[in-house]
Amino acid sequence: VNNGYTMYTIMIDCEAESPEAEAALADIHAILGEHFGDDYYLTGMSQAVEDLKEIKPPDFNIVTIVSVLIILVVLLFTLRSFKMSAIIIGVIEFGIFLNLALSYIVGQQINFMAYIILSSIQLGATVDYAILFSSKYFEEKETCTGVVAVKNAVHRSAPSVITSASILIFTCVAVTLLTTNPIVGQITRLIAIGTCFSLILVFTLLPSILNIKERVSRWYSIKK
Repeated sequence: VNNGYTMYTIMIDCEAESPEAEAALADIHAILGEHFGDDYYLTGMSQAVEDLKEIKPPDFNIVTIVSVLIILVVLLFTLRSFKMSAIIIGVIEFGIFLNLALSYIVGQQINFMAYIILSSIQLGATVDYAILFSSKYFEEKETCTGVVAVKNAVHRSAPSVITSASILIFTCVAVTLLTTNPIVGQITRLIAIGTCFSLILVFTLLPSILNIKERVSRWYSIKK
């Protein structure tokens, strides 16, 4: 008891991020509001989780938008093609979506921090795979037709991209297996899985899109 306030300690026998904790917290707020009005303060892990739920969606959107814009600027300076830059960002963002969707499908809960960190790190860490492939693709286009250029670009960029991705994947897997912090382990696991998705998409979806783009351009020029 101090300065007109009394501290009560309330123990909730469940996980801080569980539905049970959320329901208990709502009941506690109702009881406190009934007796003290607005003149009370509530803290602790469950309350912190509840507070962060309110600020997470705006933060996640801001981080995603800023990350995409920064990477888009870098791609524009590197590739000097808005269409290609937009395609690359779309492919990597699709990999992030698949990563989070997989966690949802298997019913695995993700800490709120993982969303924000993953959205920026996976985009920034794996976009260079697409940049390397695209650079080789533009080089091949100077001497080959569209489809052949795509195939040659895959063969030329694969060794470097696979080496870089493997280092990131195995490093994250090692941290996931060795760390005692569950949040750190979850984040590194998501980054490792996301890197796998990005690697696969760069050598499957991205070449397919470029192949279709070349065929459409060729068909359009013939019709013209």
